[in-house]
Amino acid sequence: MRDIRALTLIEILISIVLMTLLIGSAIFVYMAGI
Repeated sequence: MRDIRALTLIEILISIVLMTLLIGSAIFVYMAGI
């Protein structure tokens, strides 16, 4: 039961990092397209 909170926090951090990478790559492609 103790590891559930840690795993959820890690999953939230990973999801935030993935979203930032996706948004960053999308903006990079958009800027490169211009």
